[in-house]
Amino acid sequence: MRIVVNPAHWNKRLVEGREVVESGPSGLVSAKERCLVIANNLVAKLQARGIDARLTPADNSLTLDAIIAWANDLHGSMAVDLLISIHCDAMDNPAANGCAAYFGEGHSEQAAIGNLISAELARATGLRNKGAISDRLAYGGRLAILQETRMLAILLECGFVTNAADAAIIRDHPEQIADGIISGVGRYFMRGPCAAPADYPLLGPPSISFAQFQRVLSEHNSPVTPAAQECWEVISAAGIDPTVALAFFGKESTLGTQGRPETLANHNWGNLRGDRSGGGGFQRFASWQDGLRAWCQHLLSPTYTQATPPLDTICKIVPLYAPSSDGNDENQYILDLYGMISKWRQQSEAGGGSPTLLRDYPVAFQGRPCITRSRFQSVLQAQGSPLADAAFDLYNACVQNGVDPAVALAFFMLESNCGTAGGDLLQNQNWGNVRGDGGGVRGLQQFASWQAGLVYWCNRLRTVYAALGKLTISQVVPTYRPYKAQVNGDPWYIQQLQTLIAPWDAEAAQMMAVLQ
Repeated sequence: MRIVVNPAHWNKRLVEGREVVESGPSGLVSAKERCLVIANNLVAKLQARGIDARLTPADNSLTLDAIIAWANDLHGSMAVDLLISIHCDAMDNPAANGCAAYFGEGHSEQAAIGNLISAELARATGLRNKGAISDRLAYGGRLAILQETRMLAILLECGFVTNAADAAIIRDHPEQIADGIISGVGRYFMRGPCAAPADYPLLGPPSISFAQFQRVLSEHNSPVTPAAQECWEVISAAGIDPTVALAFFGKESTLGTQGRPETLANHNWGNLRGDRSGGGGFQRFASWQDGLRAWCQHLLSPTYTQATPPLDTICKIVPLYAPSSDGNDENQYILDLYGMISKWRQQSEAGGGSPTLLRDYPVAFQGRPCITRSRFQSVLQAQGSPLADAAFDLYNACVQNGVDPAVALAFFMLESNCGTAGGDLLQNQNWGNVRGDGGGVRGLQQFASWQAGLVYWCNRLRTVYAALGKLTISQVVPTYRPYKAQVNGDPWYIQQLQTLIAPWDAEAAQMMAVLQ
C-alpha cells in the first residue's frame, strides 16, 4: 500500500503566477508549522506499520500544479493508493470549530473515505465532526488537488487554528490526529473491519444443533428453556442462524436471567427500543417468543437488509444496533458475540456436528473483504485484464451487492483469466460464465458490460444459491459446476479458489491489523 501526504499549503498565495509563503490568517498556533508536524507524525506512523508513506516535495517554490504533477507521475510509475492533504482551518469568527474532509464534487469515493476519516479523527481527538464536504458546496468551485490528481485523494481540515479549544488539540496532540486519520483510512480500505478474529453471518442454516441450543438455555437457567422448540422454529423460519440469535440474547440479558426486574419483565429478546412502553424505556412484549419475533423482524428490516452493503454479519450489525453514540463499546460488543458463537460452535462440533472446512470462504461479504482494493487492482493489472482501469468500480460493485470481492476475483481468474482467456466466450462479458437466458456465445448469458455481468453474478450468488443454503465456495461449486470443475473435479476447483484467496486474505488481515 502506498500513501502520499501533502502538508498544508493553504497559506500560500499566487504572485505573478507562482505560489509564495505568506503569514496567512492569524491564529492561536501556526497552521503551516502544525500541519507539517501532523503530516510527519502521520508518515512516521504509517511507515512503522510497513506502509510506503511519503511526503510531497517540501520545496516552497513549487506551485500547486507542480505538486499535483509530481503526485500523478508517482502514481503512474508505482500506483498511489491515497493522497492526503493536511490542512488546518481558520476563520475570523473564533467560535468556528471542528474537523472536516473535503472531497471533489462528483467523486463518490473521496466522499466515502472523507466521511470515515473525519469521524475517526473526531473520535480520536474530541474535535467536532463536520463530515465530508463537497469542494463545490464549500468554495463554489473546485479544489485542484481533489479534481486533478489521478489517485484517490482527500483534503483534511484538522480543526481551526482560530478556535482556542481546536488550537490546543492541534498544538498538543498531533499524534492523536495522526492516529484518527490512520483509523479512518483503515476503515475505508477494509470497509468495516471486524473487531473479532472472525465474523459470523446473521443468515444461514443452523451452525449448532437444536440439542445444543436447548442445552445452552438450560445450563443458564433461562426462562426461555421450556419454549426452546418454539424459539428455534421462530429463528429458523426467519432464516437466521440460531447461534447468532442466541448470542444477542446472551449479550443483552444473559439469556433472560440478568438485568433489572422491570427490564426482564419486558420479555425483550434484544432490548429493542420502540414504543418504550416497557420498563427501562424499552419495548414490552407478552412473551419471550413475541420478543424474539420482533427481534428477527427488526434485523430483517430494510434498515439492515437494504443498506449498502447489507448489514448482515455481527461486525456490520453492531455499529447500528448498539452504537457508541448510545454509550456502547462497539468492539467489546462484537467480541462478546464472537466469544459466545465460537464457543457454542466448537462445543457442537465436539458433540458430533460438522466442523467448518479450513478456508471455506463465505461467498457473502462479511466484516471485511478478503482482499484489499489495491491488491484487487494489481491482480487485474498483472493479468493484463481489460478491466484494470475499472478495478475500484468493480470492487465496489461486489461490496454493494453483498459478495466478497476476493471470491468474485478468484472465480473470474479461473473462468477467464480476468477477461483475457476463453476465446469467443469473452464476447459474453459474463463474469463467471453463468447460465441464464442462453442468448450468448455457447448458450451462456450475454451482458452489455463486464460490470453488468459481475452485478448479475453477485446477485445470483446472493439469491439463488443462498436460497439453496449454498453460502460458501465449497457449497456453491458442486451446484454451480463451472466448466473446469467438470473437467478436473469439484475438489480441484475449490482448492484452486482457496489457493488464490488465501494470500489475499492474509494480506488484508495484516493490513487491518497495522491500520488499527
